[in-house]
This record gives sequence, C-alpha cells and structure tokens, in this order.
Amino acid sequence: MTNKEIFASAFNKLKSRQLGKALQAIHQYMADNPAAYGNMSIHSIEDDYHRMLEYMELGYPDPDRNKIYQRLLQNMWNFTANAHMSWLCREVQLYREAQQRSLRHMFSHERIESTLKDFVTETAMLSLEPEEQRKHKETGIYARHHDFMRSLFDRIFVSSQWEQSQYDFYCGLLLSPAVDVIDVQLIISAITMSCLTQFDVQKFRLLVYLHEHATNVEVRERAFVGWAFSLKRLDFNVYPELRKEISNHCQNHVQELIELQRHVICCINADRDNETIQREIMPNLLRNNNFRITLNGIEEIEDDPMDDILHPESADEKAEQLEQDVLRMFNMQKQGSDIYFGGFKQMKRYPFFYTLSNWFTPFYMQHPELPSMTNNAKLGNLLQQMVDKGAFCNSDRYSFLLGISSVINHIPPQLQEAMSSDDGLSSIAQGMNTNSPTFVRLNYLQDLYRFFKLHPQHKEIVYDPFMRNLTTDNFFILSHQTFKDFGNSELMLFRAKLLIETGDTTKALDELEEIEQREPENIKCLAMIARIYLNQDSKKAVNYYKRILEIKPDNERFQFLHALSLTQAGEYENASSELYRLSYENPDNIKYRSTLAWALLCMGRDQQAGHEYDVIIKSGKISQADRINAGYCYWFNEDIKQAVALFREFLKSEKNGRIELEFKKDEKLLSQHGINEQDRALMIELVEWKPE
Repeated sequence: MTNKEIFASAFNKLKSRQLGKALQAIHQYMADNPAAYGNMSIHSIEDDYHRMLEYMELGYPDPDRNKIYQRLLQNMWNFTANAHMSWLCREVQLYREAQQRSLRHMFSHERIESTLKDFVTETAMLSLEPEEQRKHKETGIYARHHDFMRSLFDRIFVSSQWEQSQYDFYCGLLLSPAVDVIDVQLIISAITMSCLTQFDVQKFRLLVYLHEHATNVEVRERAFVGWAFSLKRLDFNVYPELRKEISNHCQNHVQELIELQRHVICCINADRDNETIQREIMPNLLRNNNFRITLNGIEEIEDDPMDDILHPESADEKAEQLEQDVLRMFNMQKQGSDIYFGGFKQMKRYPFFYTLSNWFTPFYMQHPELPSMTNNAKLGNLLQQMVDKGAFCNSDRYSFLLGISSVINHIPPQLQEAMSSDDGLSSIAQGMNTNSPTFVRLNYLQDLYRFFKLHPQHKEIVYDPFMRNLTTDNFFILSHQTFKDFGNSELMLFRAKLLIETGDTTKALDELEEIEQREPENIKCLAMIARIYLNQDSKKAVNYYKRILEIKPDNERFQFLHALSLTQAGEYENASSELYRLSYENPDNIKYRSTLAWALLCMGRDQQAGHEYDVIIKSGKISQADRINAGYCYWFNEDIKQAVALFREFLKSEKNGRIELEFKKDEKLLSQHGINEQDRALMIELVEWKPE
C-alpha cells in the first residue's frame, strides 16, 4: 500500500473502533519511514492497549474498560493525525511550502497575543501623527503585520492536533475586543482549513464555541461555516461525547444549516450559472451598451443621429431589454447564484494570490500587496462604495481592484464619472442587506469556493468540501449522522431532495419513508415519494397521488400528476377522463393536451389524438416529444407527408437526435398499430432522404 492508502486505512479502522488494526497499519508506515517520527511514539498507547487485553483475558472485571478503550482510541487518532500532517508537510508541495513559510516567526502564545493587540494600538495612534508622516508610518505598520499574519495563517494551517491549552488560548484571543476583527476572521479560516485537512476535536470545538459566543456577524458566520464543513470529518465512534452537544447545537440552527447547504449547491453550480449568463444575458448587455473594448482601452460609442428618425422606439426598447437582463442577474444573485464567478475566475492569476492567506483575508484598502490608489481621485468614491455596498466576495474585490488599477488610465472620462458617482455601485446590492448573516455567509462561501477550485495547487488539497462525489457526498453537510439523530422533518425533506437531485433515490426513499411513518399526511413527503415512483413504479405513484388528492382534492397540479401516473401505468381510460376535464378547464395548457393526446394514441383513438395534436401544433408550443408522438398519430392516420415533416423537424431541432432510437423506444405502440420493422426502416429512409 502507498502511504496515502495506509493513512486512509488507519483512520477507517479507528472510525470502526478497531484500535488493534489501526496500530498494525501505522506500524507498516513506521517501518517504511523510520526517520519520519522524531519524538512521536505510540509505545504508551500500545502498552496500555496490551495491558487492557491481558487483564481482560485473565477475567479481571474492569468497570472503566470502555472509557480506557475510548481514551486510547482518541490518543491513537491524535497520533495518526499528527503523523499524517507530518507526512503531508514532507511530501505534498502545498503543505510543505506552508510549513516553510511558517518558520519566519516564533509563535508563542505571548508573542501572538502581544503582536495582535499592539497592531490595534499602533493603528489607533496613527491619527495623532502629522499628515506627512502618517502615510509612511501606516505603510510600515501594515506591512509588518501582514508578514506576521500570513506566517501565522500557515502555522495554524499545518499545525498538529491541539491540546486543551491551545483551545483555551484561542478562545480568549478571538473573542477579545482588543484584537482586530480582520485578524480574527483570518485565524478562523486558518483553523477551518487545518480542521478540514485533518479533523482536530479542539479546533472543531473552538469553531462551535465562537459561533455561539461571537458578537460580530463576520466572525460568527466564518465560525459557522467552519464547523459545519468540519462536521463531515467528525466521527461519533471516535468522539461519542460530542454527540449530544453537537446534536443540540444543530437543532438550534436547522434553518441556517438548510440555507447553508442550499448555498453550497449554488456555489457548485457556479459554472452552470455562468454559462446561462454568457449565453442568454451578456449578448444583450453588450449589444445595448454605449461602450466598446478596443486595443487602446474602452471607448464610448456615439449615438447614430439617424436612429432617432428611422427607429424612434429603439432607445426605449434597448433600455427595457437592458433593465430586464440586469434584473434577471440580480434575481439570480438574490437566490444565491454566484454570478461573478465566471467573470473573476480568470483574475486569480495575479501575484497577490500566490500568498495562501490572501484567499481568505477580508477586504481592506491598506493591504500591503495592493497597488496604492488611495490618492487617486478617480477611484476614491468608487472604492469606498465597493467596500460599503458591493455585492462581491472579498476575493473578487481584490481581483477587481488589481484589475482596475491596470486599466484606469484607459477608461473614458464619461465612464470614470459614472463609476465614481454616488449611484455607481448602488445597484449592485439593490434590495440586499449586505450586513445580514445570510449575505455575509454566502460571500464567505464564495471566497472558499474560489480557493478550492482556482488555487494553482487546489488538486493537492486533502479535503474539498465542495467536491461533488456521489460516493462520499462531501458537499452534503446534512448527510452527517447527527441530523438523523433528531429527525427534523424539514431537514430530512431537504436532504431527500438533495439525494434525488444526485440520483440516489434509494437513500432518498429511506429518508422519506421514515417521515411518512411519523407524519402520514405530510404533503411534501408524499409528493416527493410519488415523484420518485413516477419514474420507477407508476402503479405505486398512482396510489401516492391518490392519497395526496384525498388530502388536497382541489389541487390542480396533483390532479394532473395523478393523471400522468395513470397514463404511465397504462390506465388510459381513467387518465383520459381526468385529462379531458383538465384540458377543458385550462384550454391553453399544452402540457395537459399533450398528455391527453398520448393517452388517446395508446388507446387507439387516433382521430381524437390527431385533433389534440392539431391544437398543439397550431399553438406553436410543440415539444420534441410532441413532434415524435404527433408524427406517429399522422402516420397511423395515413398522413405520411405530415408525419415525415414532423420527424424531420425533430431531427433538425434535436442536436443528437436519432429517429431509429425513438422508434425502438415506442416499438410496442408501433406494433399495436400494425407498423412492422420493415415499415419503420422505410420511414427512417424517407425522413433522411433528400431528393435532388
């Protein structure tokens, strides 16, 4: 086995409470790496373990045996975790470089506390300095402090398992009003990254404590994200004493956890949302603006005076379209979409992002690695607005500032004026409370997502909480055992929905059936079960939709889904009567007509089905499935020309469509109507035939 596999095996044995086998695995690593251990030793763990087994074999009763075993299990976890971190710092570049950088400073508790508190005092005293000296002194103070903080970040990031004394020290330090809030946030991120790399019970407990007791919203939300992400690394077999405490804490924050899980998925979908913006929104924005990008910078496009004469309505139409596109982007953002990811992901190649801690540092204008622009009148107001109102995450704020510093001299005066006006960025956060816990948390998630996906060494990271892996479900915070312990129905429903979206309907049904037993009239639960069975067992779906309609008989959506399940179950007579009523009451609903037409077609009522398909075609809302099914209908009614036209439209509209696959899928229906294999082959040739 490789060293990586040995460590994975050792941790798995510990999680299974197999201390002896974990010791065997680590002994294999020690034999292959005799110089790697230094002062680390497992002799005391082994001695206590063997002594316990000897006493057990001799038949001596020991009421504390389980406690002793649990203590040995946790000691072995700490030993294995430290050995793993030591191995990472030797063999993996990301961790090795972080350890090397951390050696630039000495980090006793006294040194850390005095440095952080002295920084706050020094910056407060700057206001007493003369103007000509203040700027120079400020630059020096921030540069020295930045150098210290980036080394401290690296030290914590690659730190070994903490003792109680370290927990106590950082509890007091991070809640102290004498420490700058930016420093506190950065240290919390370092603790989080360390705990994600290798679970550390003291760091995890600290994050939970900070979430409970911090008064600053940025600090509280960073701690929240930290322990929620680290929760997936916690195993109650190793730390059973945490079960009740963490379960209670989770119960107190169910809604925030659900919201956090939803936002994690929004981050994961950033590339998909970016494609939507690039394909459907940006082309209109580019067409309707008055600027163009050239080799010489951004130039204003002058309006054509003839447009006012020839197209007097065009200006209003452009403005309306522009407003709609911008509003659509804002709505996406309000729902949690990461609308800036695509635009800024190419801007993470500045040297600024070579510094590991910069990915997690809250935005502040005095950052030593930023270009000096505070005296630039063109940008002063814009930058202040960006800090106060901007909807960018911190990482993108730094990217924006670095990017704009290189093009500011090429921006037209008119655009500079617009950017620096009071309304320059007001629309970015329109309708959004940028100080709310939800907004702060989402922005921090976006910072984390950029690091895990865009850092040059992101593939070396041990654990990625955004990894979409169907076997491990890393990003499913809510899949942890603790959430099953207290059985919150709303949370379980949300977790079932996540499982359905990733294709794991078996686990989803387990969750839903547990809710159903407790709450047999839970509509959301019954509807999700019915939806699963609609694709797997249509007869079961019929029964579930029937149960739902007994509770909500007037719900039109469930009436249709019941009819759809009847259709898929082959109960066409019952389905058609329900669909006729729905279509009569909703004549413009093409979905109802489409399902009715298919049911009629399967019943052999081809003339009636043809009438429905005529209405669908005339509506202009015909789907690809309707084109195929309407083609069948005309074929059965011997209108070959119309059938061929519809099949050709299907092939033209469907990029990878193959008519023979559709025929194969509906072979039973075609056979029932006397269409044999030879007829199908000839129809395929006719559809693909192009007469000269």
